[in-house]
Amino acid sequence: ALAFGMFAAAVIAVVTDRIIYKPMKGSGSIGLLITSIGVALVYRAMVFLSFGSDSERYGVTRQGPIPWVRESFGVAVTPRNLVVVGLATVLVVGLHLTLTRTTLGRKMRATADNADLARISGIRTREVIIAMWLIGGALAAAGGVFLGLEELVRPRMGFDILLIVFAAVILGGIGSVYGAMLGGFVIGMVHELVPLFNQWGIIPVGSRYAAAVAFVIMVAILLVRPSGIVGESG
Repeated sequence: ALAFGMFAAAVIAVVTDRIIYKPMKGSGSIGLLITSIGVALVYRAMVFLSFGSDSERYGVTRQGPIPWVRESFGVAVTPRNLVVVGLATVLVVGLHLTLTRTTLGRKMRATADNADLARISGIRTREVIIAMWLIGGALAAAGGVFLGLEELVRPRMGFDILLIVFAAVILGGIGSVYGAMLGGFVIGMVHELVPLFNQWGIIPVGSRYAAAVAFVIMVAILLVRPSGIVGESG
């Protein structure tokens, strides 16, 4: 199911680029952002029409927390959580190796830095862009599958975390793949550690304010480093 979902999402991503984003080449970032929101709304409506609005669960056995982890650290970690973390780590490492150790990765980084210069250098930038969309679509699908293992699968599940995703990208540094990874890790860890720190008496706020604490930390970091953790200054 994971492999099929990644393949289907990769194909949809490329088709979306060809039909919608390629004709908008040269448009400003605001226009692209508004278009992206519109595309997301259209796809969500299509999911509603195709599958309905009812929530679903994967047909996997629900397992309780690992006893010794809960007793030692006071944190509920299930075997399913470990599987998700393991698979996500494999994908992140795979993406890193693709970007740094392969010819395609070097072409992708060159195209992202300066598409015109890359084209003059002999790189077929259109093919590289298609590869980017394929990889991006596949990774987005994997994220959706992993999220579905942790909560109910429903048409608007992606919209519920959209603000957090934007925050992670901005915190890490817009345009940086590694920055987005790091930003997501920081916000995710803060979101999960706030209830634990509250339980230990370190901070006075609980899980209801975990997202707020994460955003406060994001704003504080951006005040010191406006370009984000990994983004280039100036």
